[in-house]
Amino acid sequence: MRELTLGRFIWIRKIRCCFLIVFCSLASRYAMSADPVLSLTCSNTQKVVSLKQVIPLSPFQTHFAGTCKVNSIIALGGYYTQAQFGQSNTGQDLTVVAAATGYDVPYESAPANTACFEPGNCEGYLSLGDTLSYDFIISGTTMATPGFYFGGVTLYGNDKAFAGKVAIGQVQFAYTVVQPTCSISSASHLALGFGALTSNDFASSQQVAEISLSCSAATQVDVTLVPTQSAVNGSSGVSATTLDGLSMAATWGDSTYPVIFNTPRNFAMNKGSNLIQLGFRPKLNAGSSPVGDFSSQYTLNIVYP
Repeated sequence: MRELTLGRFIWIRKIRCCFLIVFCSLASRYAMSADPVLSLTCSNTQKVVSLKQVIPLSPFQTHFAGTCKVNSIIALGGYYTQAQFGQSNTGQDLTVVAAATGYDVPYESAPANTACFEPGNCEGYLSLGDTLSYDFIISGTTMATPGFYFGGVTLYGNDKAFAGKVAIGQVQFAYTVVQPTCSISSASHLALGFGALTSNDFASSQQVAEISLSCSAATQVDVTLVPTQSAVNGSSGVSATTLDGLSMAATWGDSTYPVIFNTPRNFAMNKGSNLIQLGFRPKLNAGSSPVGDFSSQYTLNIVYP
């Protein structure tokens, strides 16, 4: 009986000794860092984005990128979180994405171990002096009501092993929403048909595009015509069509002067309804007798307060 009791006693001591060895091994791994508090030195800590004057509900986006030097061992990887400020003054929350992983950055109040400091480092560790890069894509939409708005987001790095947190940087947005003086009241896409044409019809085959603007006050606008097809002889108002040998001449409706492509022309708009007219006429290239269907596309840009 004494031998049986002694045997049990020795068996129990072996288990305790084994447990002590494993515990010491784990402790020694984290003992490499005398201070487990997360510490990073980052190259880009603040960005201020001034959107100046914008119209209501305008989308905006910016990148916030840089590198961080590791000042304390990150034993089990890390992840990002965010905290936004000024939401009550900026309206909708900002959308923040870690560009390297494509993950949405979670709010500080609801962290998730999905957006790691570096892809593939979620289960590894970063040593003293290592660097990591970050690139956040921050998007939002301006308010609908005129006024001045200010807000932003603070990005944090979080250490999984010790639950440490440190601010990486902050992005601030400032803008003033203004009600546009003018608005386009005509369709955003216009299609002009020429039908069947012969060379005898070109002299009288002009089609006119009419663009209506409604303005709340008298103002100045800049109008620019940009052809999709290449310009012929520079920017003299003649551009190519999809049919070889046939071009298209563009003129201003109020003056019949050729349009100078990609160059703004200033118009004085009155309070109320206004009309901008553009004439388009097919033109044969010298020595050409083309046959077939054709098309020609343009973009009209109107810049107003």
